Amino acid sequence: MQSGGTAAQKADEPRAANPARPFTALLIAIIVLPLLLFAVSSYLSYETFTQEARAQLERTLDAIHEHAAKVFETHELVFNQVDQMLGSMSDEEIRAHEDEIHNRLGVLDAKLDQVDEIFLLGHDGHALASGHVYPVPLTANYSDREYFKAHRDGLLPPEGIYVSEIVTGRLLKRDFFIVSRFDLLLTDVVMPGMDGRRLADVAVQRKPGLKVLFMTGYTPNAIIHNGVLDPGTQLLSKPFAVAQLAEKLRTVLGKGAMKQP
Repeated sequence: MQSGGTAAQKADEPRAANPARPFTALLIAIIVLPLLLFAVSSYLSYETFTQEARAQLERTLDAIHEHAAKVFETHELVFNQVDQMLGSMSDEEIRAHEDEIHNRLGVLDAKLDQVDEIFLLGHDGHALASGHVYPVPLTANYSDREYFKAHRDGLLPPEGIYVSEIVTGRLLKRDFFIVSRFDLLLTDVVMPGMDGRRLADVAVQRKPGLKVLFMTGYTPNAIIHNGVLDPGTQLLSKPFAVAQLAEKLRTVLGKGAMKQP
């Protein structure tokens, strides 16, 4: 009888242990469910925040793009007005009229919020005139600046407009960046490697509308009749005087000399 009772008691032991399982499952649920709800809520909040941040970023980028476009449009207008102001004046002529040019540049950049300063550099990198500083120091030399080297060494981007890094001005001691461009290619017809005509073709392809002036020591008839250049090409025969070059540049660019007040 004792052995039978023991067997019945053992058979009831698993049943006695079963009531604890619901409490274990409830305890797990109490711990896991809040974590799960927190994870889902965090994910939804992250998605909402990401979408709002993306929308805000897009609006900011649109505003920056609009402002940048306005800045470049203003600089394009400045380029054209300064071109008309100077015509094809040489460095020496600009220096001789520095007072007048200073006043006219000052009036121009005072009207434009997008332009901080307008100054002119000579072919050697020395400052010729400025809208803020008069007279410009004869020692002000920018030939080591990257924006000057880009023009001097032909390193401009395809559109012909160069935007510099942030630099500190040597005249006004303010941080700024440079926007500059070129409008005319002056090249010899005969050169080692790529000749002038192929160079002009590449340049015009990269910057449509670029004016080209060829120089040559051969007679124009020999150059054109031999098919080196097309009829009607702007050509300057060497040797030539500075005044002849200035007059030819004025003709090619379609600009007159600077008007005196």
